[in-house]
This record gives sequence, structure tokens and C-alpha cells, in this order.
Amino acid sequence: MVHVFIVNPEHTAPDFYNELRDRLSRIPDLTYYVFTTGVAGDETELARTVESIFEGEQLRIYSCGNTTSARNILDGLSDIGRVELAIVPYKQVQYLSAISDIDRFKDIESLIEGRVIHVDYLRTNHGVALNSAAFGLDAYMCKVYESIDSLRILGRAIPGIVASIYSLITCPNIIFSIEYKGMNPIRKATSVYIGNVPVVYRKMRYSENNDITDGEATLNCIYRPEFFTRFRYYFKLIRNIPATYSEKHYLNCQIDSVRIRHINGVPLLCSLDNKLVSASDWKIEVVKQGLRLVVPREVSQ
Repeated sequence: MVHVFIVNPEHTAPDFYNELRDRLSRIPDLTYYVFTTGVAGDETELARTVESIFEGEQLRIYSCGNTTSARNILDGLSDIGRVELAIVPYKQVQYLSAISDIDRFKDIESLIEGRVIHVDYLRTNHGVALNSAAFGLDAYMCKVYESIDSLRILGRAIPGIVASIYSLITCPNIIFSIEYKGMNPIRKATSVYIGNVPVVYRKMRYSENNDITDGEATLNCIYRPEFFTRFRYYFKLIRNIPATYSEKHYLNCQIDSVRIRHINGVPLLCSLDNKLVSASDWKIEVVKQGLRLVVPREVSQ
């Protein structure tokens, strides 16, 4: 087996690369390669190149970074079902929380000796996502965050705080056409979210369904456009308090596929695991157990 590590310096510790090379050099009879990305998004092209170079080989790719890093690697693979994916999280990768304690996945030796389980991922007509596709507020926050990323010099949490508050105040409501399970509601919504593991940020949880093998994802829509309702809902999520809105203002259900458009046909900005993509017609489906994910040796699932 060939072990390929793709390291994103933007989403790993400054000394991660050297420590990784040192740890790998101590493991006997291990065939491995370590690549670093130049900028965020390079993982896609690197994964495409690696898959081509090692065609016909048993290949395991280790994504070292965050959820977006893993998503970008998946997007570069022509045959996701053939390659084994291991995720070495530096920042929070909520997808892994459905399997075990996230810190367990930081043990490189345990991952190398780990085994494969088959899990779900999201496939769209504009790219793939490991965990989530989000429209409206979440995508808007991601866009604002990217534009003020330089504020990290004032503190790592500053861009996220500023982006959240600014987006809650200024994000426009969108008239969505949402087709799922034979229904096609047209609603003015603040946010539409589809996720395998419905945890957005820290304790912000859209539902309690953490099953990443059932071929379904959580569809969550917030219909109420009022300004203060946005803040109330947002802070409920942060405090891990379940939403209590009526079906008139709130939708939360399980789906295996969905089509999302703007009622006027204009492009919609979507956050695919924080990778921003704009398109006018979105078709999203859950690929049941289509991803070969590596779990540490001590994880029993």
C-alpha cells in the first residue's frame, strides 16, 4: 500500500510538517510520500495528480488539515470509491465526531494501522462535500470570513466573530425552491443547510442525527426572516438548545436527495464544507457508504 500525506500549512500547526516527517521515518517498511499545498484549494489538483501517478496501486491518502482540506481532496478524485481516505484533523472536523473522539484521529501511527469503514458523502452537480452543503446565512458567513481573514493578526477567533455578527445583520433573505420527497415548497428563507453530521461550529447542532452510513442527511431550513429571530436561533444553536419553531417557520427532516434553486433563476452561493461555489441549479444527493474512510485501530465502529 502507498501512503500519501497531503498537508495544508494554512490549517495545520507551523511545526506539523517536520514532526510528521520525523514520525513517519521511524515506522519500518512504510512506503509514503508527503506533499504540502501552496494555497488553500491545491489539495484538489494534488489528489488528481497522486491518483494518476499511483494508478493501479492500493492507495491511501491522508488529509492533514480541516474539513475543507478533506473535501478538496475528494473533489480531485475521479474514483472516490477506490481510494482510502484518512483524515488527520488539526482544526475541528465535525464529521469524525459521528465515529469517535476527534483527538483519536490525530494519532498517525494508529491511523496507519487502522481499518476502513464505508460512510456517506454528498455529491452535487457542482462538486462533492464530505459533510455539508449550505445556502443563505452559512454561505454568506463563509464569504465574509474569507474577505476579512487578515484580521487573524488580532486573534484567531476575531474573523469568525466579526463574520457571524455582520452576516446575521446583513444577510438577505432568499426565495428558495426546494424539491425533496415529491414536495416543492417555495419559501423565503434565511438559511438552507444539508448535512451528514449536523454540527456547524463547536456546539451549533441542527439535529441529533449523527448516522453517516444510512444514506440520508439532515435538511434544515429557517423560514422566519425577522432580524431578532436570526439572533435568537443562532444563540440557541451555540448553547445547544433544540429549535422549537413551528413547521410554518422551520423545517428539519431527513432526505436522500434535494434540488435547490432561486425562484428567479439567479445563481445561489453554496458552501460545500466552506468551499464557496455559485450556480443557479443545485442537485444534491447522499452517496450511501460510497467513501472508504480510515479509522484508528482502537475504534470499534
